[in-house]
Amino acid sequence: MTNTTQNDTGRAGRPFLRLLQPEQPNAPFKDSSYFRLGSYVAYNKEEDPLVTHLATTRSKVSGEPAMQGQSAADGVDLMGPDYSASFGAPSPGALTLEAIPSAPIASSNDGVLLYTDHDLNETVGGAVLQKYGQGHVTQVTDCDSAYSVLNGKHDLFAQNGINIHAGTKAAPSNIHIVAEGHMTQVAYGDLKGKVSGNTHKVYMGAKSDEFLGLKSTLMVGAESVVKLSASSTITVGLERSIRLGGRVTLTISIDENFTFGRQENTIVGVKKDAIIGTEFKSNVGDTFKRVSGLDQKYGNNDQKFLTGSDIKVVDQTDLKFTNRSISINNMSITKNHTDLEKSDYKDSKKEIETKAGKLLSEKVDAIKSVQAGMTMFL
Repeated sequence: MTNTTQNDTGRAGRPFLRLLQPEQPNAPFKDSSYFRLGSYVAYNKEEDPLVTHLATTRSKVSGEPAMQGQSAADGVDLMGPDYSASFGAPSPGALTLEAIPSAPIASSNDGVLLYTDHDLNETVGGAVLQKYGQGHVTQVTDCDSAYSVLNGKHDLFAQNGINIHAGTKAAPSNIHIVAEGHMTQVAYGDLKGKVSGNTHKVYMGAKSDEFLGLKSTLMVGAESVVKLSASSTITVGLERSIRLGGRVTLTISIDENFTFGRQENTIVGVKKDAIIGTEFKSNVGDTFKRVSGLDQKYGNNDQKFLTGSDIKVVDQTDLKFTNRSISINNMSITKNHTDLEKSDYKDSKKEIETKAGKLLSEKVDAIKSVQAGMTMFL
């Protein structure tokens, strides 16, 4: 044990007390157990292999508004719920807080130096209370590090932020967080996340998401959703949907739509409906239909039952071809403004019959084309 002062070490007049237990006589300090109180012993650099050569930093919090016109209120507790309420904008995380560290602060190595080239074991039967005035740096150069609280809880608080980093780009590693009970995550500011790989989540219960603001989702790729249960969606407001591609919908059950209001559909192109079965249509009210082009209907049977009037106005020609025509009328009124059976109109009648035959041929060809198209579509 040596109790002396340093005279030729660069720290003149600074006392120190040290205790040395070497492995072998005249062994160097790094092959010993060494304890020193007082000034750093710089003579012949004896303690250079023993000190940690680590440095501390002093960080400061810098906050910059993420959106123009937003600022944090003064005197707000950064750990309390009033922090988010201090912003007048819709986004509570309008202020981005960054912990900016200072330049490394090197240690003077004065004070207490403890070194051993073997293990250090500490057992304290009571409590261990430690208070560090200027920084706390711990480095494990090899093997693992563990901290366990067998009967209690572990609190971690840092005024200027907490950083957890696992691995490097050259040697990546994982982070595992497991809670056998509940897990609560609260951010009174912005919450950002980035995943450069795959994400897999399993929920063994109910999930509820609440958005009090704008939600934007950008999907570049494919999306697949499988629901083996019922699904309910309620939208209070305007819903817009724009598709720049095709859409295929398959429903192997009942598909029911209820609209209490107004429904408008505008199709610029071709619309095809293929129904293999029976179609029922009920309208409690009026129905208006306008066709600016050709209106064709093909079927085996056509039946119409009216409890009121049936009025048809044809501006041009009304042509009908039947094998049999049966008409039963309680009262029939017919008025012809022109009778083509008269000799004065025989030429016009022949012309109309020619046009009617040509029109019939065109109709038959069009019907055959429609039938072929429907067959290909089905």
